[in-house]
Amino acid sequence: MHLPDDKGATKYELAQRFSKSTGKKHPDTIAPEVDKEAEYLWGLYREATESRADIKSLAWTELDSWLRVTQRTLTRFELNALRAIDRAFCLEYIEVKNGRSKPQNSDSNRRYTKG
Repeated sequence: MHLPDDKGATKYELAQRFSKSTGKKHPDTIAPEVDKEAEYLWGLYREATESRADIKSLAWTELDSWLRVTQRTLTRFELNALRAIDRAFCLEYIEVKNGRSKPQNSDSNRRYTKG
């Protein structure tokens, strides 16, 4: 989504132009719906991964560093949930990148747009 094509434009930029010109969200910028009870986990995941340069599995060391820098304490369930979200995201990203899937449609929480 953020890698430039042969003309120098990213899919994100093209999707933003589409949205501005049509007044509608581009389907590629819409992420899966998140239950209200789990919404905070999605927010934590986005915060924990916002500085990574590429899409790869979130390592325990990265989580540990993020927790120390932000002075957060999470339960084992929350840590495992963040890793599960990351696995699902990475798998979906690979499928979309390889053209075998399309992003899930929803109006909440735009991970694909990152920005």
